[in-house]
Amino acid sequence: MDRAKQLQDPGEADRSVRANDTSAHGHGTLDHVRLPQITLQVFNGDIDEWISFRDLFTSLIHRKMDLPEVEKFHYLKGCLQGEPKSLIDSLKITKANYQIAWDLLLKRYDNSKLLKKRQVQALLNLPTLSKESVADLHTLIDGFEKVVQNLDQVVKPEEYKDLLLVNLLTTRLDPTTRRCWEEHASAKDQDTLADLSDFLHRRIRILESLPVKVLDSRTSLHAPQSSRQKTSAVKASYGSVQSSGGRCMACKENHPLYQCSAFLRMSVRERDAVS
Repeated sequence: MDRAKQLQDPGEADRSVRANDTSAHGHGTLDHVRLPQITLQVFNGDIDEWISFRDLFTSLIHRKMDLPEVEKFHYLKGCLQGEPKSLIDSLKITKANYQIAWDLLLKRYDNSKLLKKRQVQALLNLPTLSKESVADLHTLIDGFEKVVQNLDQVVKPEEYKDLLLVNLLTTRLDPTTRRCWEEHASAKDQDTLADLSDFLHRRIRILESLPVKVLDSRTSLHAPQSSRQKTSAVKASYGSVQSSGGRCMACKENHPLYQCSAFLRMSVRERDAVS
């Protein structure tokens, strides 16, 4: 298929690049070696696959100086599916739009902080084996090595401690505090244990300075509905007893029950029996 036909019909051919194409290096000493074509990776928006897609596309297409920008854009569109495809679909395949499209993808998916978090979560979510099994052990070690390889691409060795400990601690915070931390940390490129510790100590001081009634009102808002209904029912019961007029149920005199001195001296059990 010639290049003009490829540009008219995006498809599988757009994702294939001949491995022995040496024109970008300015020599043809290896022209006699017929290497197989490399199929470019398809990217559908899965953030876990972004690094491998980005690196392969950058190496084979983006950095090729002899490949026109318009053709790079054509290759790029042929590699995308789902959300990333929709992201750049409105852009026409032109020389000027290629860099715009590439920058849009980088802005959406080349999120170093999110990539780090996802890999740490994948590491901590590896399954625990409950029985001896060759297949399960293979799956575990394969998953572990894949996560470690991905981490090595986005995390420096000196960042491991902060990354792991911050993730462990934040997963144990209540939802409100966790949200406040994420809002606090969103403006920073890297989360550190020192920053998280300072944030939590400040939050403790803030909560300690609030009146007890404020904290109790927050708790009551999140209390189970059945508890609130029970409390309302009890209040209604006492209200109906206290507002009843006529003959007193405790001493049979002509006054409300809540004004009866005999009733007020009774124990809780005795009052319940009367009411």
